[in-house]
Amino acid sequence: MSLISKVAVRILVLTALTCSSVSARAEFSLLGGLFIGDELVSTLVSEYEACHNPVAYQMAAFGVQTTGSYNLIDALDNLWGYGSVAVITRVYQGQYDPGAPDQNLLPSSEYGRYSLSSGVDYVLVVQQGCADMQEGPWAIWFEGPGSVASQSAISEPGFTRGRFSQNDPTMTSGCGSVRKLPYHQSGPIRVSHDGHYFFSDTSMKWSIRVCLQVYTAPVDPADPSINLVGYVHYGKQQIELEAGRDYYFVTQNLGGQTVGDFLYVLVPPAQFRINSGLTGSWYNPATPGQGFFLAVYEKLNKAFLGWFTYANAASAGGGFSHRWMTAFGPFASTSAELGIDWTVNGGFDTLLPEPERFRDGTISLEFTDCLSGEIRYAWDGDGESRPAASGVIPIRRIANDSVDLCESLYRTPGLPGPL
Repeated sequence: MSLISKVAVRILVLTALTCSSVSARAEFSLLGGLFIGDELVSTLVSEYEACHNPVAYQMAAFGVQTTGSYNLIDALDNLWGYGSVAVITRVYQGQYDPGAPDQNLLPSSEYGRYSLSSGVDYVLVVQQGCADMQEGPWAIWFEGPGSVASQSAISEPGFTRGRFSQNDPTMTSGCGSVRKLPYHQSGPIRVSHDGHYFFSDTSMKWSIRVCLQVYTAPVDPADPSINLVGYVHYGKQQIELEAGRDYYFVTQNLGGQTVGDFLYVLVPPAQFRINSGLTGSWYNPATPGQGFFLAVYEKLNKAFLGWFTYANAASAGGGFSHRWMTAFGPFASTSAELGIDWTVNGGFDTLLPEPERFRDGTISLEFTDCLSGEIRYAWDGDGESRPAASGVIPIRRIANDSVDLCESLYRTPGLPGPL
């Protein structure tokens, strides 16, 4: 989706939502998922932009508890450009047929507003924009008279939603405001992973703009700069947090309506996953003189491994000849399952004799981060010069020049939910 189109969609969302009745707001449910790059594709049905090619989509079956009018709001649209996926959403009654995208499509009375009934099966279709990222999270708020039930439902921490009232305590803001403004505090809370956490403010669409301030101790209203780790708001979306450390989260109204609901998501960093930054040479320091070359093809969702080692049985002359094995196969998340191909009986820099190739065995790759991993191997062998074997080999990079690249490829928002 082009930048101009994103801006146009944002303006339409703001216009539609600010014209709706704030007092009618009731329950909020969050549905979400992750695009990983291997999704099915279909024609994009959008009134804002027509795509020349089919684009990726995901589906989420859901039902509503209460009949009524529901707004669908992109919970991550503040994070366009930070690694979330800009999406188009549609609701279908019953089933979605990608070959007939207009069939069973529910009309929206205005942008993102649908009339939904309890006891009816619906499908939310979330589709990427024309020129958007292939990977990344999506999350959609349902705002309406009742809750939404779905296997794709996400539970956000309680402090990310609430209501400011005239009875709330006030203080000046660590976000830069010189006025005393109402705030809510929660804690102590611990996050599960080190890294950048991302902030997306939904309530700014209702004229309540909030700032989230993070402290290592309860806030002192007389001096909100004490123990302040940092803050996030619209325009400043990232904050660095450490696992195992106690934090206090202070949500503060930055202006606009003094009384009203606030709603946002605090998104943990994406989990490590296999990516092209792992491409390079790997070895086990305990067995020098042999090792592996790995190539990751993200668009194909495949990995190639070359294993340069020695025979596991001595030859007639008493030596251990070189072995050349390759492996190729799919990967998902942090692991890959590869079939082993053997190449034998060739000649140096010559066409003949033509090498023999055959498949025997498997390799399982598992990476914990951009620096280390593990190889599990097994093959049946021929019972003679190539005995059966199995085992585990810890591996590390020979050189660390691509570590920064590898880490940058997943230093993006993950899926909202528990921190």
